[in-house]
Amino acid sequence: MTIEVFFGTNRTVRRRNKDQQPVDFGTKINTSKPLLHFGKAKLSGKGKRIKKLTTSKNTSPEELCCSQEIFNEICDRMHRGIDTILFFHGFNTNFRNSLIEAARLKYLYEKESGCEYTMIVISWPSSKGLPLFTYKNDKSKANGMKELLASTIYELNKFFMELCWIKFDQKAVSDTGENKDPKKKCKKPSYGRLHVMAHSMGIYVLRHILQGLYKLIGNKIPQLFDEVLLIAADEDGDAFEYESKLKFLPQLAKRVSIYFNREDFLLRLSDWLMRNKPRLGSEGPFQPKGIPANVFLIDCEDVVDDDGLFEHTYHKTESVVRRDIAHVLAGGEPEVPWRVYMPETNSYRLIDTEKDPHLEPPIVLY
Repeated sequence: MTIEVFFGTNRTVRRRNKDQQPVDFGTKINTSKPLLHFGKAKLSGKGKRIKKLTTSKNTSPEELCCSQEIFNEICDRMHRGIDTILFFHGFNTNFRNSLIEAARLKYLYEKESGCEYTMIVISWPSSKGLPLFTYKNDKSKANGMKELLASTIYELNKFFMELCWIKFDQKAVSDTGENKDPKKKCKKPSYGRLHVMAHSMGIYVLRHILQGLYKLIGNKIPQLFDEVLLIAADEDGDAFEYESKLKFLPQLAKRVSIYFNREDFLLRLSDWLMRNKPRLGSEGPFQPKGIPANVFLIDCEDVVDDDGLFEHTYHKTESVVRRDIAHVLAGGEPEVPWRVYMPETNSYRLIDTEKDPHLEPPIVLY
């Protein structure tokens, strides 16, 4: 079984092939042009082994990033109705591990939903080693590249909108609303949607991309994405209260879903050892009733019991969480059988309906 994932990275080039194309990347921020490289990788063994890696061949050394070739391929997939997920990995992840992580998620969520996804991992220069030693280093790197990644995400999204959505829609000139004969009305073309999935410190990276966007275009942040999923967020619990953090994030998407777990050991370690504020991925936001209407809080504590000591990767290990995320990616409604609404915290608590068969859907408590 072969799984294909795309990548964009601002890591330094560590190794090139005989054609001088980059095939491996290091743990430092790249400062020479092109500042970013895009490519794709093929992995086998359900995403556990990298078989082949290629980077774009049409990159000018003077350009900020590449590549039209890769963008066109992704765009073609969107034309065919395939959704695209931009994935931001967490800390303590080297380049090759970021590809393996993305391929594993693609495998799991395609199996869960029965839908095909285009997975693009944004591989920022995280290191790989003992977590206590890499944490602070990774966090400083996440902070130090905000303007570069922000401009890249903005240009990437502008490319999709112009080339994939607007031009594609122009091919089908509709007279809907003018011609009363329904048989003569043009059917709106189908195209894939664009989502963000961010895990752990990947949310902190996303924060600084948002700040870079703010500097680039001001506070009129455009709605670039359909679904934004923040999973086990290594981010402050007051992040949605401040413009310097995630306050503008709800403008960036039709819907934002925050998955949190109070028993997440790594986030509690972040609290204790790094003197951070309580984490968004542990308790949810400090003021849950003050969040925008398009932000939804998903409490995973009751269904996370098979994730070992850390309870930090439940988006991969827990079937109820995977089902919920697949449902959200499909644009599903908030009220579903495996969620219980908790008005006091303005959150949805996930439940295992197989373990609690007496619970009848839909369950909404008021």
